[in-house]
Amino acid sequence: MTTELHPVDKWKSIPWRKLRKIVFRLQVRIFKAQKSRNAQLVRKLQKLLLSILAKITS
Repeated sequence: MTTELHPVDKWKSIPWRKLRKIVFRLQVRIFKAQKSRNAQLVRKLQKLLLSILAKITS
């Protein structure tokens, strides 16, 4: 028998402080890459941000 977490329990188990820190750092890196007109790095960092958020919320 497998025990899956209820969605509310999953939501509560997300490390919000750590996630907020990671997201903020990535946003800063995306901003700096955009400012220096490095489109390739911007896309790479955006993909990284989305994959991190998808992993955390799945």
